[in-house]
Amino acid sequence: MKTGQRRPATRASKATRDARRAVGTGTYVYCLVRSERKPSIARVPPGVPGSGRVRVLDAAGGLWLIVSDVPLERYSAAMIERQLHDARWVTACALSHEAIVERFVPQPALAPMKMFTIFTGDDRAIRYVRARRRLVNRALDRVAGCREWGVRVEVDRATANRGRRPRPETGTAFLEWKRGLRQRSHGLAAEARRQSDRIHERLSAEARAASRRQPLHVAGQSRRAVLDATYLVSRQAGQFRARSPPARE
Repeated sequence: MKTGQRRPATRASKATRDARRAVGTGTYVYCLVRSERKPSIARVPPGVPGSGRVRVLDAAGGLWLIVSDVPLERYSAAMIERQLHDARWVTACALSHEAIVERFVPQPALAPMKMFTIFTGDDRAIRYVRARRRLVNRALDRVAGCREWGVRVEVDRATANRGRRPRPETGTAFLEWKRGLRQRSHGLAAEARRQSDRIHERLSAEARAASRRQPLHVAGQSRRAVLDATYLVSRQAGQFRARSPPARE
């Protein structure tokens, strides 16, 4: 009787996979998890817009892929390229992707995948991981027991210049005012760089690995980033928290 109950479930599963292929779906991969047990998908957030339910694929050897089905008519390479200009759509995808990755952070080891990592089917995704098992395991060994922290330090020039003497209208006083403003700005930038270097050095000493990027500056904005970095930190991160700069209110 038990055997009879198990067979229809297998046939239904195959029918579901055949139906997905018929309508043109791809397998969207959020992250790769290494765990002795199959990760639970209880309370997992929804996937990217238009996707199916989040699933777990067994890549064998304790490797698991966290995936969902996506319609290729919306997630083909050409459609993604076209929709990258839609900030709301990209933001919705990014937030969904990140939320699912965060859900599996407590697993023993996790490697997030880039947004829009999509395969033509489950088998292709599994074969891709299995073919790179040695490389994958090395990467997971490196991040096991750690979390990635992002730290960004900004200087608000408008706030820093608050309280300076009023701007003169014309003449020598105006030129002096402009020169003083430039000097103040240059001094502020130099001090901000020194402070950000100290912060990065201090945090790097507490991290397993660190990566510092050149901050991007947007013309016309008063806020200017002086530090944009990520740190691979042990989950026992009390010391790292203590050394991190305070968050802006």
